Amino acid sequence: MELPTDAGTLEFSQYSYIILPLNNQHSHVDCLLTADGKDYLLHLVFPNYPSHEGCTINLSYDLKCVIRNEKGFEETILQGFNSVEELIDKLGNLIKDHHKRNLLCSNTEKPSVATNYSKVLAEIDAIGWEKLSSVNHDFTELKLKMYDSLNHQHILNVKFNNNVPEFFTEYPRNVNIEWQEDTSTLSEMYSLFCQEAEQYQDFWKAMEELDAGCWVLEPENPSRRDT
Repeated sequence: MELPTDAGTLEFSQYSYIILPLNNQHSHVDCLLTADGKDYLLHLVFPNYPSHEGCTINLSYDLKCVIRNEKGFEETILQGFNSVEELIDKLGNLIKDHHKRNLLCSNTEKPSVATNYSKVLAEIDAIGWEKLSSVNHDFTELKLKMYDSLNHQHILNVKFNNNVPEFFTEYPRNVNIEWQEDTSTLSEMYSLFCQEAEQYQDFWKAMEELDAGCWVLEPENPSRRDT
């Protein structure tokens, strides 16, 4: 079963989708399904790719709400699809019918963290997908990488909490990253993260020269913050 990597649109069902393989083996795949302006995410695991035998499906909370009243539907889709497009088509039609019946989950039943998948994908696209080191299945945590002028790799950890991101780095000092809701972008924060790395180049170079002639006892695997 081949997995396309481009977004596709099915006009007769009036929804769009993006299929995003998370590794070169295509064993982990995220699918973003957008219907009536609302995003739904599912994460697929293919242990025997390109075969879909043994595939497991993890659904976002909103998508679980859609299918929870469809008895046996989840078991049916696990056993009865031959391609990712066919699976998305089934889910897309189910979502459209769900919207028509006005059976959306109430806001009080939603979890505290809700990610705007389309916005996160757009932010990553602006930064560059080659800068993405990893992302979890529901896009609430991601890691962005960069290489400084000495070819050291640095990771910016981003965690979304109610769509407001928290940032974590391994720099010797905390980076002053202030997020202004409705105005700040992830691309701006990433640029600040890259600029901050250049401030420590002389320090890290001196530490590496020192480490070359010393035996570091603790910690066993020091990070850039530990220097």
